[in-house]
Amino acid sequence: MILGIPIAGSIPLFMVGVVIYLFFATAVGIFPGTVTRSMPQMGLLFMLVFMPMNMLSGSNTPLESMPVWLSTVMQASPSTHFVSFT
Repeated sequence: MILGIPIAGSIPLFMVGVVIYLFFATAVGIFPGTVTRSMPQMGLLFMLVFMPMNMLSGSNTPLESMPVWLSTVMQASPSTHFVSFT
């Protein structure tokens, strides 16, 4: 209630969701870090994997406006579920 906006829902449940998202987002970040051999490779892989994953998660573009195959593929992304959860 920092800005005077009432919070609807359970704050502990939201925090549990945040912890679960952070766990899976960290796991998705650690895996490419173990595959690549250098930091520049990790940076290139970041741009190819994580930027589209976050842009297509539903926060910038709604899943309903995407083709069916793309919205189905994005259901495997933890950021898609976090956006719908929040």
